[in-house]
Amino acid sequence: IDTVHLGLSGPHIKGFNSRGVIAVAGKNREVTREDVRRAIDAAKAVSLPTGREIIHVLPQDFVVDEQDGIGAPVGMTGTRLEVNVHIVTASQSSTQNIVACVNRAGVDVKEMVVEQLAAAESVLTPDEKELGVALVDIGGGTTEVGVISLGGIVYKGSIRVGGDVVRDMPVVHPHAAQARLAAEDDGARVRWRAGRVVLEPHPQIHRLPAARALRLPDEVGGEVLREPPEVGVDVNEHGK
Repeated sequence: IDTVHLGLSGPHIKGFNSRGVIAVAGKNREVTREDVRRAIDAAKAVSLPTGREIIHVLPQDFVVDEQDGIGAPVGMTGTRLEVNVHIVTASQSSTQNIVACVNRAGVDVKEMVVEQLAAAESVLTPDEKELGVALVDIGGGTTEVGVISLGGIVYKGSIRVGGDVVRDMPVVHPHAAQARLAAEDDGARVRWRAGRVVLEPHPQIHRLPAARALRLPDEVGGEVLREPPEVGVDVNEHGK
């Protein structure tokens, strides 16, 4: 492997919506690819806090002379072109550190991709992206939440709870409950040899506390309700 597409995740990844507006300059007022590029450039001309950089500018839909919901405006006739985009930013220091780690392993970074976007490309169908869906990607240290609608991401968030909570239970619980120390390798052996997923309680199964993991559905619901309101409420009530 010489090059990779590097997935980015974590609380330092932020997203917000923006809009760009231009006058159509094409011949006979026909929208061209250059007009689309200028509209997107206008949408991403925003002031960022120090230490932030733009990772993605994701077009959501276009508006041509008050005709909204347009996915491909090239070839249409009009005098005014607007575009709604979702801008994803990241901490410059965080991205530089992870790129440096990859480079030191002898691999070049071809492109940085937000993990919600990469996961959406992997598992969602075109219809799901168009109709709208909440994508929940449970990782090791964090759970990434993305709301996809009209073919693009309209909101993303990160929750500091992931699979590591379950992974660490055989190590953390004996220490907290009985002041016994257990190595990480011991925890892995416990999970492989004795781990079970059960629907009903069993007298021979010792249940470990999983309060943080059990809160995950509520935290995901709260995350999608943050913004935008009309999308968050719809996803939380109907699942899409």
